[in-house]
Amino acid sequence: MNTAAKPDDYLNDQASAWLARLSAEDASESDWLDLETWLAADPAHLAAYARVEALWAELGDQAPGIAPHLAPDGDQTGVIDFTARRNRRPQPRWIAPAVGVAAVLAVVVFAGLPMYAGRTVTYQTAPGETRQIALADGTTIHMNGASKMSVKLTARQRTVRMAEGEASFEVAHNAARPFVVRVGEVRVRDIGTEFNIRRDSDSTTVSVRKGVVEVAPVAGGAPATRLTPGRQLVDPDGPAAADVHEIAPDQPFAWQVGQLIYTGQDLSSVAEDLSRRFTTPIHVDGAAASLPFSGVLVLDDEDSVIRRLESFLPVTDHRTTGAITLTDRR
Repeated sequence: MNTAAKPDDYLNDQASAWLARLSAEDASESDWLDLETWLAADPAHLAAYARVEALWAELGDQAPGIAPHLAPDGDQTGVIDFTARRNRRPQPRWIAPAVGVAAVLAVVVFAGLPMYAGRTVTYQTAPGETRQIALADGTTIHMNGASKMSVKLTARQRTVRMAEGEASFEVAHNAARPFVVRVGEVRVRDIGTEFNIRRDSDSTTVSVRKGVVEVAPVAGGAPATRLTPGRQLVDPDGPAAADVHEIAPDQPFAWQVGQLIYTGQDLSSVAEDLSRRFTTPIHVDGAAASLPFSGVLVLDDEDSVIRRLESFLPVTDHRTTGAITLTDRR
């Protein structure tokens, strides 16, 4: 009897090892880039990785319905608890000898379970409201106030269209299903990462804390820019070129813990941020708009934040019904 492993089994084992390696807490940028190299070396590699990662995600979502098919007599010996994937990262033992990949995948298919819904879901937050969204693929999105986006998950791609506001993304890596965010005049493609996107009235800012992203113009005509941890891209609307520079990796994510950190940004930009965090919008009038601000603002309450700005900068506030305007007092 021929007991030699089939080529597909060998590739499935390799893909499973990659999945475990990249799911570890200490996975590095080099690991992600090595995976991209392995996937690009042979279309069969990409297909194998897609199989094992899709299987992992699907079994986690459909575990209650799948278990009876695997053990119809109620004996759960050798059946893996895939629901644990939401509380811990997957380990190499998830493919057990008692349950082969092909056999389990066949159960998923013949049971008639839909792999991906493919529908578009819109999420929106009001000024002063933040929200955490857990997507079906394992990705987590943190939305800042006054933000709006639509999300569509399909078998081939995960797409976000971000209309306005700010959000950070902790993306569940899946090379076979790219995670793409379209915002302003750019398209952001994830290569396994954690990143923050801020859409202002006339520009888009992309910041990376972990992994790698590629940012390219929606209209084409320019090569993609690859951002690694501690790099930030600011893309102004219109023909002006994007600016890429170094930042402290945690700085753009400070809003999640009730802080805003600035290193010389215009007061107009600060006001846009504060208008997301509080229910009363803040405007800046005249010369005050270009005043540079550096420091940490604690977002305890709006009145306190305004007083701090007035102590750091030569501005004063004027309050009307439904708005606060900062003007130059010099």
